[in-house]
Order: sequence, then C-alpha cells, then structure tokens
Amino acid sequence: MRLETNRLLLMSTQFTDANDIFMGVKESVNELSTWFPWAIQSYNLRQAQEFIAEAIKKSQNQEAFVYTVKSRSSGKFMGIVELKHVPDVYGRKVPMFEVGAWIRNSEAGQGYGAEALKKLIEHADQTLKAKRVFAETAASNSASIKMMQEAGLTKEAELKHNRVLPDGSLENTVIWSWVK
Repeated sequence: MRLETNRLLLMSTQFTDANDIFMGVKESVNELSTWFPWAIQSYNLRQAQEFIAEAIKKSQNQEAFVYTVKSRSSGKFMGIVELKHVPDVYGRKVPMFEVGAWIRNSEAGQGYGAEALKKLIEHADQTLKAKRVFAETAASNSASIKMMQEAGLTKEAELKHNRVLPDGSLENTVIWSWVK
C-alpha cells in the first residue's frame, strides 16, 4: 500500500527496505536507544530484515501496517510509521488503532513525523472507519511530544510510572488521541 502527502511517500515495508532501515537506525541509535530497547549499538542488517518479516506478517494478518517514510522528491528514507489495529478484547466494538513513528536523526525536526502520522490518521478515518486513534510517548520524550501535538493528537492522560526505559529508569507514559 502507498499513501502520499505533499512531501512524503508512505510505502508498505518491503525486504528491499532493509538496508535503508539498518542505516537509519545506525545513524539514530543514540537517540532511539533512549526510548526503544530494540535500538542497540550492535543493530545489524539481519535485525532489519527480521523487523520487515514481522511487519509483513502483521500486515497480512491485518494486525498492523508498517510504512517506510520517504521523500517524494528524492526517495530518501526518513523513518518508519506504524498503524496498529487494537483488537476488541473487552467487547467495546470501537474501531480503534494505535500509531507510532520514528524519524532518522538527519531528518528530525522538520515535521516529517507529524505529516506522516496525520496521513495515517486520515487513512484510519476514511478507509478503516476508525473512531479512535491513539499513541503513547514517554513523558520526557520532547521530540515525540512535539510530533504528536503537530499531528493533531490531544493529550488525554499521563500514567505515572507506567514504563521502564531501556536504562532501567521508571517513566511516565503520555496517552495522545484523535477521536471522531
């Protein structure tokens, strides 16, 4: 699947993206490793390939849709965004999705993550008939907080000591949402 904005192409992740993902993680590992346990100094091409295999499997099962974010003008890889279906485990019957994103360091701070998330939310609304889209960020992750705000999500709650960061420290989780 392919989604487009004025500046970006969001394309379903394929095995041909492995080197781009690997290089993006390596470039950004110091920042990413603060928030994500999978982002380690020894991250390698095989791990990128395993990530893609899992993303393709989730897409085929309609569990999640992982997209590479690329520049429309140059084709340069900028990051990853994901739209994950939240199953109806409690009988709520609310069409609900979770979004997440990371943008490589060299492209950060230019609004690409927010632009990609807006497009995912639009897709969830118009195509998947979502009534709720949410995201979670660490309360101290100022870049992610800015991305969520620029994407039009609203701060809904802050859960105290709800996550453990890769360094072992306790952190609050902020819940962001878009509702129809």
